[in-house]
Amino acid sequence: MNMGTWWTPFIVWDFDGDGKAEITFKSAPYAATREESLSEKGGRARGFVVSGPEYCTILDGLTGKEIARTDWV
Repeated sequence: MNMGTWWTPFIVWDFDGDGKAEITFKSAPYAATREESLSEKGGRARGFVVSGPEYCTILDGLTGKEIARTDWV
């Protein structure tokens, strides 16, 4: 994933109103290492996701279990 607040936002909030916080963030099943991204993108990617899908994911704040996932627009 692209590191930094602007590229990998996350929010901690009680989205379902049960009195316990959930966490929502941008996720991906695969993120390139800096070395992989540099070799694939010829030096410009610098650790960014270089291929594959990205998602908006919500996790249970207590267990870390995935509650929901949808495509990142």
